[in-house]
Amino acid sequence: MDRYGYLQYTHQLGSFGMTAGARYEDNDLGSAFAPRLGLTYVSGPFNAKLLYGEAYRAPTIFQTYSIFFTFKGYLKPELIRSLELEMGWRFSPNMQGKINLYRMAVTQAISSALDSGHNYYIFNGGAMHSKGVEASLDMRAGDWGGFANLSYTKPDGQVDPFFMSGDQKDFLGLIPLKLNLGAFLRVGPIQVAPSLMYASSRQTQTARSAQSGLAPNSLMPAVIETESVPARVLLNLSVTWMRVLGTSMELRLVGNNLTNVSFPILQPYFGGHAPLPANDRRLTADFIWRF
Repeated sequence: MDRYGYLQYTHQLGSFGMTAGARYEDNDLGSAFAPRLGLTYVSGPFNAKLLYGEAYRAPTIFQTYSIFFTFKGYLKPELIRSLELEMGWRFSPNMQGKINLYRMAVTQAISSALDSGHNYYIFNGGAMHSKGVEASLDMRAGDWGGFANLSYTKPDGQVDPFFMSGDQKDFLGLIPLKLNLGAFLRVGPIQVAPSLMYASSRQTQTARSAQSGLAPNSLMPAVIETESVPARVLLNLSVTWMRVLGTSMELRLVGNNLTNVSFPILQPYFGGHAPLPANDRRLTADFIWRF
C-alpha cells in the first residue's frame, strides 16, 4: 500500500515570489519526507530563481529481495538534496538565454561491499555528490531559428568509489560535457533542420574488470579498472516537405548519426553487462497524408 500527501503554499510580492511545499510518502519499501522551497525574481528582461529541494528514491524490489546480495538489515530510501540558481535574460523578443548552477547530494545511497567471506552485501552507505552548470540559448525569427545548450557536471566531495573512475576524479560512465547545436530554415513548403551533439571523453569500466567479479554471475568486480573513451560528435538532419506537389501529403526525410559514429548510450561495460550502442547511420522516410 502506498500512502502520500503533498502541501504547497505560494505568495507573490511585487517582483518577488515564493513557493514552499512538502511531500510525505510511506509504502512497503520505505518512507521519506521531502520539503522544497523556491524564491523567484523578475525585473524587465531579467529573471532568476533559487531552489532548494529534497527528494527520495525507494529501494527497488530487486535490491530488497535479490538472492545475489547478502542482506543486512532494513534498506531505507536514498535521499537527494539539491540547490539550484537559475538566471535568465531575454535579449530580444526572438532570443533568450538562461544558465543554471547546481549542487546535488545523494546520501544514504544504496550501495554494496565485499566482506571477508567474498559475499557482497547491500546497505545504505553510499554517497554521490555532484556540481554542475547547464545553459541554453534559443532564437526564433519567422522562418528560421536555432538553439544551443550545454551541460557540465563533476563529482563534488564524497562519492562512493564504486561510481568513480580509477583516479577518483570523474563519474564512471557519465559524460562530463555535452553540447547540442541545432537550427531550422523554412523556404516555402520545405523545412531543413540540422543538429549536432558533442559528447566529451568519459571514463568507463574495462571489459576485463566488468567480467572479473567474485559475486555470483560476476555482478560486481573485485577491482574497478577504468579506461578513457574518446569524445564523439553525432550529426543529424531532418528535411520536411509540406504539401508535396500541392497535395495534402507531407514527406519527411530524417538522417540520424550521418557520420556513422560508434557511440554507446551506456558506458561500454559495467557490472558484467555488455555495451548498449546507439543506432548506426539510419535514414528514414515518412509519408503523411492529411485528410
